[in-house]
Parts: sequence; C-alpha cells; structure tokens
Amino acid sequence: MDNMIKLFHVGTWYRAYGNDAKVISSLMNYRVFYDHNYSQISVGFPEQSITKVKRILDLNKMRYSLIENSNNINDLENIDDRVYDLYGSFAVKYEGDHPIESFIIGDTISKDAELTKKVILANVGDIIKVNDNRVLLIEKNIKKHLI
Repeated sequence: MDNMIKLFHVGTWYRAYGNDAKVISSLMNYRVFYDHNYSQISVGFPEQSITKVKRILDLNKMRYSLIENSNNINDLENIDDRVYDLYGSFAVKYEGDHPIESFIIGDTISKDAELTKKVILANVGDIIKVNDNRVLLIEKNIKKHLI
C-alpha cells in the first residue's frame, strides 16, 4: 500500500482526496468537503499555500507527490484505493477498408481491454497502435463513476 500523500493541482488550487484529505485536514486544520452523496471527501487550498503545506509534511516526515494539471482521467484513477467504474462508448476506424467499429465500455471492455486502456488516454483524432493495427479514434464519451 502506497503511503504517499497525493496533492492534485487543479486550476489555481491543490486538492487531496480520501485518506490523503484526512491527513492534510488534520495537519493543516483545513476544512473537509464531502461530495453530494457523502461518498468522497476532499480538502483544497490555494496554490500560494503549497510551500507551507510541503514544509509541514516535511516536518512530519510524510512523503508526498504533486500531480500537476490533473485534468485527465489517468491521474484521477490514482486518487485513492477506491474502485471506479468507467462507462460510456467510443468509436474507432481501423486502417484500411474496415468499417467504423463502436464499443460500449462494460460489455466489451474485457474483450478489447488493451484498446480501451489506450482510448482512455487518447484524444479524438489520435492514431492508436494496438498490436499490429493502427486505429483512428473517431468518437469518445467516457465517464467515471465511484462504485
């Protein structure tokens, strides 16, 4: 189990989630926020306070990681030990005369796991290499849900 505090730089704020939020709240006396159904907690502070927060973490001999520009889904997968369900769909066009293929995440994720993992990190219009094939990502609508 990783005992490193993860601080996500989101806009002009840093945020910590889950157990990391509890630690930061305790050390810094910051207020904990809950999402609309009380399933996730977070703590946030302005980026101007990062030097003070790092100093307190260092004094308490706590390891931490600053995750910059955490707007992509890959960063958010590493928030804490909770489990997320990815859902949605995407469409790709394989190189050559193949038709456009659509995928629904959930039904086909196990069959096409390698492609799905690469699509999650890609943008529409990107070329993705899967095994010996190249595919063009045509459409992507993927969301994340806490299980």
